[in-house]
Amino acid sequence: MDIKVKQLSQADEGYLPNFCDVNFILRLLVITELMAIVLSINSSPLNEQLWDKLSITSLFMLWIALTSAAVLCTLGRLLNRFSNMSVSILSYLLVLLVTLGFSALTTYLATEFHLTQFYNKGWHHEFILKNLAISSIVIAVLLRYFFIQHHWKLNQLSEARTRLKALEARIRPHFLFNSMNTIASLVHDQPDTAETTIINLADLFRISLRENTEHKLSDEIKLVRSYLSIEQLRLGSRLRPEWAIERFDKDIQLPALCIQPLVENAIYYGVEPLPEGGVIKIRIYKHNKRLIVSVSNPVLKLRKSNRKSNQMAQGNIRQRLLLAFGSSATFSIDEGPPLYTVTLNIPFD
Repeated sequence: MDIKVKQLSQADEGYLPNFCDVNFILRLLVITELMAIVLSINSSPLNEQLWDKLSITSLFMLWIALTSAAVLCTLGRLLNRFSNMSVSILSYLLVLLVTLGFSALTTYLATEFHLTQFYNKGWHHEFILKNLAISSIVIAVLLRYFFIQHHWKLNQLSEARTRLKALEARIRPHFLFNSMNTIASLVHDQPDTAETTIINLADLFRISLRENTEHKLSDEIKLVRSYLSIEQLRLGSRLRPEWAIERFDKDIQLPALCIQPLVENAIYYGVEPLPEGGVIKIRIYKHNKRLIVSVSNPVLKLRKSNRKSNQMAQGNIRQRLLLAFGSSATFSIDEGPPLYTVTLNIPFD
C-alpha cells in the first residue's frame, strides 16, 4: 500500500485524463449540454419547436459523449502505453467511430418514429457529415487541451520535486552538525563508542541522502532509531524514547525526513534544557485510511529555555507535506503543557 502523490502517477501514465472519474463525467455532461443549447438555438427559431429540438439534440449529444467516455475509460490504460501521437490518433478515431454509429442509428430511429419534421428532405447524409465535422473539431480542441494541461502538470510536478529537494537540503546541515558534535565529544574518552557511532551515522545517512524525495515509512522509522541511538550516547539516561507503533504495512511511501527533524527538535528544545531529561513519545498508527504520526516532548514549566526555535524544520515539513499531498495532509501543534506535541495526519489508500 503506497502513499503517493496522486498527480505524479496520473501525469506519468499519459496525457489522457481519467475518463472514469465522476468529477470528469459531471464536467463533461455540463459542457455537452451547453453545446446542445448553443446548437439548438443556432439551428431553430425561438418558438415551441426549440424545446423539442433541444431535447432531441441533448439526448443525441449525451449519447455520444457518455459512450465515448465509457470507451476511453475502458481503454484508457491501454491507450496511455502508446506514444502521444498514437494516443491522439486512436482517441480521435474512436470518438469519430462512436459519432458515426450514433448518427446512423439516429437517422434510422428518426425515420422509423417520424421525427424528421426538424430536417429537410434528404437530410440523412447531411446530418451524418455535420455531426462528424462538429465532432472532429471538438475532439481536436479537447485533445489539444488535455495535452497542454498534461505538460503544465508535469512542469508543476518538476518544480515541486525541485522544491522538495531544496527543502530537504536545508534540513540536512542542521542534522549533520548535531551528529558530528556528538561524535566529537566521544572521540577522546570513548573511541570505540565513537567508532560505533560513526557506523550508525553512516547507516543513517545512507537512508537520508538518497536521491528520492520519498521513501518507505519503515526507512523513516529506521532513520529515527539510528538518530536516537546516537543522541542517547550523548545524553545517556536523560533521553528516554517511548515508541508506540501500530502493526500495519510499513511499505507505504511518504516524503523523506518528515519524522526525524521533529524528534531532533523534541530533543533539542524539550529534553536537553531539562537537567533530569525527559521522555520523547513517538506514536505511529492508522485511523480512517490516514496515517497519524505524533512526536511529544516535555515542556518547561517554571523557567524558560534560552534556546529559541526558528521553526525551520517545522516550516519545511509543512511545505513538503503541502507539495506532496496538498490540503489533504495536516500538520498540527499542541503546545501543552505538560507536553509539546506535533502531529502529522497524512492520507493513504
